Amino acid sequence: MDPKPLRPILPSTRRDWVYLLGTLVVLLVWVLFLLVDLSIQVTIGLVLAIFVLTVVIAFAVD
Repeated sequence: MDPKPLRPILPSTRRDWVYLLGTLVVLLVWVLFLLVDLSIQVTIGLVLAIFVLTVVIAFAVD
């Protein structure tokens, strides 16, 4: 059995890029939540909306 080649550090497919960008935006929203003191409902709503958008875009570009 051949060992699987190591995955490259950078994402290879467009779907991987979309997931990476979505994760970065979610982290950005979380940092804003900590700095600007957004309400927790707004933060959860934003994160969920970004998550859904990320998944939809990921399937659209694939």
